[in-house]
Amino acid sequence: MKKILIAFSFFLIFSSFSIAQQVKNLYWEPAKPKAGDEITVYAEIDGNVSQVTLKYCFIDEKGNITLCQFKNMELKNGKWTASFKAEDKDIDISIIVNGQIIKEATIEVEKEKKTPSFFVYMIIVAIAIAMIAKIKIRK
Repeated sequence: MKKILIAFSFFLIFSSFSIAQQVKNLYWEPAKPKAGDEITVYAEIDGNVSQVTLKYCFIDEKGNITLCQFKNMELKNGKWTASFKAEDKDIDISIIVNGQIIKEATIEVEKEKKTPSFFVYMIIVAIAIAMIAKIKIRK
């Protein structure tokens, strides 16, 4: 009976450690990143934590994951932090503790606006000049 109580006590202790780990605050800076920005993710985690990993995955226009990377987070001033460079795609992030995902979020990256290139402007100007020249030749 004593062995069962000891085993049950260990079970409760270890299960309480895994339950106690939760992210009480997750945020990133800049809050609205653009392609090329350095994004720093901050996670405030309750519980006994010694190793935290950030998983970040880039998502294409169709919603498919194109690339996932993992980065060990460092504890600074009571917050777990990690940084990476943004691409012109939204990013799914996951906070992983002891091999388990304990928090997920999506960072929406401000997309680069596609503007016509210099070549397109030159074609428009050339067409306008040709039309003006054609009109003057007729007169």
